[in-house]
Amino acid sequence: MATPLTDVVTGIFSQFLTIMFIFMAGLLLLEFFIVKIKKFIIARSERKQSALRLVKGKTFSSFSTPTSSYREYIFNRRSVMTKTEKEFFLILLKAVPELYIFPQVSFLALLDPVGQSSLGKIQNKRVDFVVYDIKTDTYCVVELDDRSHNNKQSKDLERDLFFDSASIRSLRYKTNNKPSPEALREDILNALS
Repeated sequence: MATPLTDVVTGIFSQFLTIMFIFMAGLLLLEFFIVKIKKFIIARSERKQSALRLVKGKTFSSFSTPTSSYREYIFNRRSVMTKTEKEFFLILLKAVPELYIFPQVSFLALLDPVGQSSLGKIQNKRVDFVVYDIKTDTYCVVELDDRSHNNKQSKDLERDLFFDSASIRSLRYKTNNKPSPEALREDILNALS
């Protein structure tokens, strides 16, 4: 025979069992979703790494794996200099081995623009070479003009005037008439003095 006390205990016990059942079902459901999310993240990461390895048949070294801030950007390597610039670079090295030669230097690394209009004129421009004397902290700019410069004499003159305004000498050479290492050495040493 049921007493009021046993009815209360039975009611509490049945409510407790219901709550425990719901709680356990919730935990199982939560664990299920966590496992699914982990699998999704791992699969996505593997796809990214696989895509990086397969881009244009190139393989990537282990240090180029994506970081946490990685966004699906992929780049190809560019050469610092053209074939003609590399050939001229070797002549420069032979001409002035005691000086430092930097290819493809931004104008902004060499010139400090005064005003917004000056900045706009040089913002995305580079020089072919900068020859630097570390002892005297002086440098000159060396430009190599190919056929594309034939119709750009006014732009070349403007570029030279930018450097002239900052007391930086600029030397220009035609690709079809490169100087000898000796003549180049003389020009550079004169420009640095």
